Amino acid sequence: MKFGTNTLLAKFDQFLRETGNVGGMALFDNTTDFKQSNHLKDAFNLGLLKYDDTRIPLKNIVKVGTTNAGMSHLNSVTDIVVGSFRFVVNEPDKDEVGMFLYQRLAQLMWGRLDQKGVFKIEERGLVIRPQKIEMNKYKADIASFISRMNNYGSSAA
Repeated sequence: MKFGTNTLLAKFDQFLRETGNVGGMALFDNTTDFKQSNHLKDAFNLGLLKYDDTRIPLKNIVKVGTTNAGMSHLNSVTDIVVGSFRFVVNEPDKDEVGMFLYQRLAQLMWGRLDQKGVFKIEERGLVIRPQKIEMNKYKADIASFISRMNNYGSSAA
């Protein structure tokens, strides 16, 4: 949970810097899976702890907090978006529905244009970890997934 939380915070802070250098609030579902409150407090005040014990400051995040079930419509919207993406990822044999959902989700995803003018979401709206995959089986799975996403994206009207 801490690794996922840190990844979301780091990428959101990057998003805020790259899209106008503005401030933003990061809200997470409340959980008891780890000492969430302490972790979020340290991340906000001290920065994200790296493996070498240095910290990455969150320069554009002005608030970090938690939400509770039933206290925000944002939770419901997030559940729908994440559930749709989960379907796209986990149902490769359902290309027609997956392509339909992905093309709508891609409009919400953060990305950048590469040197050829192609819109890429890798390391922006889509973060795959670990970055360096050693096992061939997983390399093939990830390559197949990325190929499918690129195919869905290139099929957009």
